[in-house]
Amino acid sequence: MKVQNSLLAFYLKEAVGMNCTVAQSVTEIPQVSEEEADAKRLVLLDCIGNDLSASLEKLSRNFFVCLFNLNPNSGVEEESVAKGVRGFFYLEDTIEQLLNGVRAIFNGEMWLSRKTMTSLILANQKERFSSLAKSCLRLTRREKEILIMIAEGATNSEIADKLFISKHTVKTHTHNIFKKINASSRSQAAMWAVKNL
Repeated sequence: MKVQNSLLAFYLKEAVGMNCTVAQSVTEIPQVSEEEADAKRLVLLDCIGNDLSASLEKLSRNFFVCLFNLNPNSGVEEESVAKGVRGFFYLEDTIEQLLNGVRAIFNGEMWLSRKTMTSLILANQKERFSSLAKSCLRLTRREKEILIMIAEGATNSEIADKLFISKHTVKTHTHNIFKKINASSRSQAAMWAVKNL
């Protein structure tokens, strides 16, 4: 693969106009000099013959990392994105797809298949909904009622008068609400209520 990777580096240098070097392992990637510290650096990690997990752990977060020569059935995309990978190029991808992806990544985008992107978005939504549902389910009907009044700017005295309960009971409910939604102030609780109720 050394010859193919050298040819690819040469082609990318010509097509994209950026300096490209080939390293056989992550440890051989040249260090960044002080004058290059702000420059964008892309690492195309060849998936053929590489231990991806170990390689990704060793790579600096200062690089844009992409996996190439990736088997489409490998199933490593979600885990790799979580480790900072910005794009994936598969065994059957064309050189045009590679060039378009490299350009997109240098423009601050990610290069993911629709399937991977959909999976990541749905997992994120499910996680957010799950934590929101747990917080809302833990609040009693009375706590939700008091939280809404807090969000409307009501004081403890106003809440007590409106609900015909003691001020001490309002304080107890407020304390329990803060613990359940992980808020440390009335303004944080109000913001949580606006977003989640």
